[in-house]
Amino acid sequence: MNNKLLEKRMDVQWKKQISREIEEEKDNGVSGKELSRKVYHIINKPRSSAAGRKQYIKPRPEDKKRIRTYLIETEKLNQFDKLQRQTQLYMIIQTFDKLKELALTTNMFELIFPNLRQFQEGKKFPCELRENSVAWIARDPKTGIYRYFSERFGKIIGLNIFDLIEIIDGVEDNPREGFRNAILELARLLGLDQLKDRWVLEQESKYERNLNVIQTAQAKMNRKYPTLGAFMADKHMRVLEFIQHCGKSHVNRMMYHQGEAIFYVATTHIAKAIDDKKLDQPAVSRSINLLTALGLIEKIPYKELSKEQLDIAVGIRGDNGKRQLVTFFRIPDYTNPSTFKAAEDMARKLREVGIRTDRHLTEDKLRKHFGDEIAKRVYLPPYRLAPEEEIPF
Repeated sequence: MNNKLLEKRMDVQWKKQISREIEEEKDNGVSGKELSRKVYHIINKPRSSAAGRKQYIKPRPEDKKRIRTYLIETEKLNQFDKLQRQTQLYMIIQTFDKLKELALTTNMFELIFPNLRQFQEGKKFPCELRENSVAWIARDPKTGIYRYFSERFGKIIGLNIFDLIEIIDGVEDNPREGFRNAILELARLLGLDQLKDRWVLEQESKYERNLNVIQTAQAKMNRKYPTLGAFMADKHMRVLEFIQHCGKSHVNRMMYHQGEAIFYVATTHIAKAIDDKKLDQPAVSRSINLLTALGLIEKIPYKELSKEQLDIAVGIRGDNGKRQLVTFFRIPDYTNPSTFKAAEDMARKLREVGIRTDRHLTEDKLRKHFGDEIAKRVYLPPYRLAPEEEIPF
């Protein structure tokens, strides 16, 4: 192949790669000025190999699948057996974000794959991933990322440690799912099974802060938010505290809404866990409705749930069509001054229309005095299964 034809083909490949990277940012929710900034860096970032001589491309799911198929057909897959080892990395790594950073900027290939230890960094050796190819492991001086480079007929692909783990274990069509599986496997191999990502830690920290606020809330409310304090009887504080513990123990990446953690819990479960005759299931329901009206709890409308989240709710209900779906909750940050200020304002409005306790609060009264939107926020419209969604039993 002549140089001009090769350069033209590489140019097409880079355009495709740039398009893929931009689409990935969009899929991750990046937009507006932040997307413009990301696009600028994607277009202008250096695209040279670690050796600084030739360009390389990052593998797509179909590229990884071809490599895995080749390894299986040639019976070379077992050559890439992974090594599980005891490390002290837990002392410096507490989150998946930190593991990702370390894994990409450290030569993990020789640490995880014993068959790659014999090869000196930057030196070429026969590649086992693709036929008629040579390979080398090196650190890209521009990005600082270690990659396994494989060159065949002038075309180079660059695999990071997560790409190679995914190829060995099984390739996913969704790149994000493939990366998730790979980083979980790397954490297991390094004895880091208890890692959490930064988002999980931030969400758990919010619940901890809320619990600290609740412990001193009564005295502060009586002084700074007197109307709200008059509403917040001891039973409401107990329900509010229990719900924080519930949310903190159920933080996971699948359960989120608009960037914040959500969780589901049935009022019957809350009543049983608190175990107080004054807080039976109807009393808990009334308490939660009041706390929702005040903005200290948020209920997520069923129509705003993802398919996976809705499937959970439907599955819990089972074939009992008369039973309401469990409610998903989101909790605001109580250390934000606007949270309690807004709750105080709402408490005043409720009192002005004669709603002074949870027993005075009804859907009709909210609709009459505050409109349909507020009423639906507190008393969620029931979700009805479409015919095709009916559960076979």
